[in-house]
Amino acid sequence: MKSRGEIGVLFEATAVAQETITDALSGDRARKLVQRLEAAGAEYADVLACARAILRDLPTRRRDDEHMVSLARALRAAIATVLRPAPVGLDRRDIYG
Repeated sequence: MKSRGEIGVLFEATAVAQETITDALSGDRARKLVQRLEAAGAEYADVLACARAILRDLPTRRRDDEHMVSLARALRAAIATVLRPAPVGLDRRDIYG
């Protein structure tokens, strides 16, 4: 079960993904998400990689172009992987990476 802080950072990441698609994301918000994910630990490495890619490309691309939409979708997929439970008796990291 995830703690409130872990759920909070994943909720924020979901909001960033949506804001990326709707062209409402600010660089400051993306930067804060990256900082929170860095502090959260290795379990969020895939989510962090997607958030960093969005932050990196945010100033140079139109936010609603296909590249940014694909980054937002990748961020959502990484979040879903973190939230997916492991089968009973197995460690989630052994299964999903």
